[in-house]
Amino acid sequence: MLHSEEPSTWAPIPLSDYCAVVFDQQTCIYLTKPKTTLLLEGLDTKIFHTLTKQGPLSLEQLAESLESAQLETLSQALERLLNFGLLRHQNG
Repeated sequence: MLHSEEPSTWAPIPLSDYCAVVFDQQTCIYLTKPKTTLLLEGLDTKIFHTLTKQGPLSLEQLAESLESAQLETLSQALERLLNFGLLRHQNG
């Protein structure tokens, strides 16, 4: 189970339920299956609360939210993390 020193900021989903986990010093993105929904950690507090008030977001919703917040697009963020070898895929 994922956990943090800050209670209620991590989703209580077993790692086996993730198809990918992206880590970065400022952002963690959790891609869950079977539906691709997202939970974010480590964004600016105001943006984080804005994004998570509605619960998990679809990829399109996340991309729109990040773009409207003038942050990297999801594809740019994933590409940057992949280039640094920080994108991990779980088989299954």
